[in-house]
Amino acid sequence: MADHALQFPGGQSGDSQKVATTPDRLLTAKEVAAYVGVNVKRVYELGIPAVHISQRSLRWRHSDVLRWIDERRDPQ
Repeated sequence: MADHALQFPGGQSGDSQKVATTPDRLLTAKEVAAYVGVNVKRVYELGIPAVHISQRSLRWRHSDVLRWIDERRDPQ
């Protein structure tokens, strides 16, 4: 079974934090940014499919983020 845990950079100590998740867990822009390795503002520009929670709130399915990453993988 695939490891569906997100790895986030830690605080000042530099330790990383692992958060268990399911493929359809809804992620915040901050979580997506940490996972993908970009700043939060860039998440909104990447074109990853988002779920509109309210008029001013977006979330991203973990499975959509993983699929978006896989689509950008270099063919071998």
